[in-house]
Amino acid sequence: MATYSPVLAPNGYAVKYPVWNSQKWTNDTGATFAPNMGYAWQTRANGCRFELHNTVNDRSDADPTTKRRAEIHDKVHLCDVGKVYWGAFSFKDSAFSDPAGMKGFAAGSHFQMHMPGGGSPVWALRRKGDGSSTITTNPGGNKTRATCSISFDQVHDCVYRQLIHPTAGELDVWIDGRQVLKYRGALSDSKTGNGYYPCYGPYYGSGMSGVIVVEYANIAPPSLSDLSARLTAAPAW
Repeated sequence: MATYSPVLAPNGYAVKYPVWNSQKWTNDTGATFAPNMGYAWQTRANGCRFELHNTVNDRSDADPTTKRRAEIHDKVHLCDVGKVYWGAFSFKDSAFSDPAGMKGFAAGSHFQMHMPGGGSPVWALRRKGDGSSTITTNPGGNKTRATCSISFDQVHDCVYRQLIHPTAGELDVWIDGRQVLKYRGALSDSKTGNGYYPCYGPYYGSGMSGVIVVEYANIAPPSLSDLSARLTAAPAW
């Protein structure tokens, strides 16, 4: 089992813009404004762990109290319109602690490509309240493009290829080397230079029940480098 360390300063709070895994991040967890929330985001050398509780502090400092979020944003590796980017990450979702209660809530995002110009996210990997997983795209209001069978409590590897474009967008997503989505169509808010960026961690905008735990490792941020070799050679967890 991986050993993680809480991301807290000596005063019991987390830094809003920490450096981890050799780069700067934006920390959108309750630990930045509420003390002693060491569970919210924890790290190790090549991985991190998020634990989301159903409290008014489990959210970003800018969120309404009804949202539940433990998420970090990568605003270093920004994606522009009209270029092909590859990215990847390994992840493990723990089973819902309250599966019956979760069925009453809308799906949450466990990875999203944020769209700063509005209507975000441009695409997202989601976990629904019944435990199933989907991939959604915008514009058009989070349209479901694929339903995926992603087991709880097991490590999976996600590789994606995206071309963000208002009419000729492309999105290919592979889970454990199997392509689960090949989408061609509108994929953006059409604002060149907008700086789309990836976000990791659970985000349940309509609320949740119990405790949600998601872990990540082997993050390959969006770049112009082809990652197709990873489809048959996922890195060790």
